[in-house]
Amino acid sequence: MDEFFASKPATNESFLCVGPLTRADAIEAAETGIGSGVGYYIYVAGASDIRGPVEILGRLTSEDAARRMCDLLGFSPA
Repeated sequence: MDEFFASKPATNESFLCVGPLTRADAIEAAETGIGSGVGYYIYVAGASDIRGPVEILGRLTSEDAARRMCDLLGFSPA
């Protein structure tokens, strides 16, 4: 899987992101039943540390779905 990733500011303190999760976030997603942790997710990350803990909003079924979500939300890949 290519590392498709897109983000845009949500607030002064956070970014809305579409892409794969970090290893730690993937483990947490799997433990909480959000998904296997593999694949694409839409999530909120802190502006000061975009690689830090995130709030997972949902799982996307494919890269195509991730790209369509980005189009719907009005931002382009990084």
